[in-house]
Amino acid sequence: MSIRKLENGSGVGFSVMIDGNVVNFKLAIFARKSWSDTEEMEYGFISEDEILYVKSTYSGGTTGMGISDYEISRERLTIPEGYRLVTIDLNEINEIGRQKEEKATNEKKEYEDEIRTKVEKINALPEAFEVETMVLKPIIYFKRSEAYYNPRQSSRIQGGGFDIEFKDGKKRFNFSLSNYKTETGRLRVKDFARDMKHLFGNVAFQLDSKETLQTLISR
Repeated sequence: MSIRKLENGSGVGFSVMIDGNVVNFKLAIFARKSWSDTEEMEYGFISEDEILYVKSTYSGGTTGMGISDYEISRERLTIPEGYRLVTIDLNEINEIGRQKEEKATNEKKEYEDEIRTKVEKINALPEAFEVETMVLKPIIYFKRSEAYYNPRQSSRIQGGGFDIEFKDGKKRFNFSLSNYKTETGRLRVKDFARDMKHLFGNVAFQLDSKETLQTLISR
C-alpha cells in the first residue's frame, strides 16, 4: 500500500496467534528497491522483537481480521530480501505520509498546469490551413478540432487533432496520417495510394503517392 498520512481509524498494530502464542505487530515503513534501482516506501507490520514481518491483514475469519494460515505455514513471516526497515515511530510515519501526500499534490498540480499550457498553445494554432499540395489544394484543407483537458475524464489532452476536409463542404472524411506511418518512421505508401484512389478518383493518378504523403505529414 502506498504511503499516506494516517487518518482516524487507520490500523497501527494488531495481535495474532502464531503456533499457540500471541504475537504483537506494529505499523512500520519499509523501503525496497524498485526495478529502476531506486528505493520506494510502503507500509507493513513488524513484530515487537522486529523479527517477523506481515505485509497486511485481511478482513474476515473467526474474529473478523487476521493473517492467513498460508503466510504462517510457508514461513513467509521474515522480512523480504531487499526490504529495509525505515521506522516504527508513529510520529515519523505520519510525517513521512504527510510529505508524500504534499509531494504528490504538488506534482499533480505541476503536471496539470503543464497540460493546460499545452492546450492553450494548441488552441492558439490556426483552425484551418492549406495542404500545400498543388493538385489537392483546391479540393481539401486541414481543419483543427478544439483541444481540451479535463483531469476527471483523462490524464491526456483530448481533441486538438487535424483532420482533412473537402472544401465543398459536402464530403467529410477522417484522414489520419498516422495510419500511413509506422512506429519506426517507415511510410505505408501502398496503403496511402490505395486510399487516395478511393477518395480522390482520377485526381490521385496525377500525384506521386510517396511525395504527396511526405508533404502532407511534413505540413
